[in-house]
Amino acid sequence: MNTRTLIDYIKGALSPEERGAVAEWIDASEEHRAEYKALRRIYDIILWNPVREQAAASKPRAWRTWALAAAIAAVLVTGGLMLRPVLGGKSTAPLSMNAISVPNGRELNLELADGSHVWLNAGSRLSFDPDAKDRRVYLEGEGYFVVAPDPDKPFVVETFGHDVQVLGTEFNVKARKDLRLWEVALVTGSVRILNHQGKEVTTLSPGKRIALCGNGLLVSRLDENALLWKDGILSFDNLTLNEILRRISDYYGVRFDTSGLKTGDKRYTGKFRSQAGYEHILKSLRMIHGDFNFSREECEDGELVRIY
Repeated sequence: MNTRTLIDYIKGALSPEERGAVAEWIDASEEHRAEYKALRRIYDIILWNPVREQAAASKPRAWRTWALAAAIAAVLVTGGLMLRPVLGGKSTAPLSMNAISVPNGRELNLELADGSHVWLNAGSRLSFDPDAKDRRVYLEGEGYFVVAPDPDKPFVVETFGHDVQVLGTEFNVKARKDLRLWEVALVTGSVRILNHQGKEVTTLSPGKRIALCGNGLLVSRLDENALLWKDGILSFDNLTLNEILRRISDYYGVRFDTSGLKTGDKRYTGKFRSQAGYEHILKSLRMIHGDFNFSREECEDGELVRIY
């Protein structure tokens, strides 16, 4: 069932005939009922967030509607997203926040209320204070930002490593605290890299990438193939099979057992549509590599793929 149709059903915007068809679809299976209930919960959270309602009269309209615009955009793109309060994370983040989380194996493109666009990679989370007066978000994972210009209100992306401040530009941020992985790639415009006290560390010019390296930061040339994920493309450039498997594991949320694999030092370069799934990638690599097989197992803690 089309997600937009389900939302219109919840809103009561369908004709009697259309409502009857949706009701029959919902009753047809437990899976349909679960999908409807999940979407209904998200819609109710969007409409009845008490914090946003209490503060609505005193906040600027564009930023009062930040949470609503972002959440509805998420729901319209995919019903598998979650909108929920954030109870942990970086210590400087407000405790009462909303978050949009993207499941493994998917990407999300949404438009914020100020006109900025954000692409979120698989397994990423964008958090924000729905009552904030400034343009500030908190990112865990990877996000590609096209920020609408506003000289009076800088746009800030906070992460575990450093913060990124812009006025209006196009850039990519990757921040994985569990892997101690942090980097910013600038496509157009300029960005300021700030520490958590708000002090400028450095600025970045277009076509450059800055990344955490030990206890410092290293600037290098931007490889635009690394940004193809926002177009649904996984790009591998001169990687070993084990490195590719780690990338696949990170994106699709699947575990690999490579204890029986002898990979040597071969390296591979290629591009794959993420929607094709990891099995398609493995089969393609097997045609090139020529001497491995794989099998899938369902375990209590998720799917395990054995490479041998």
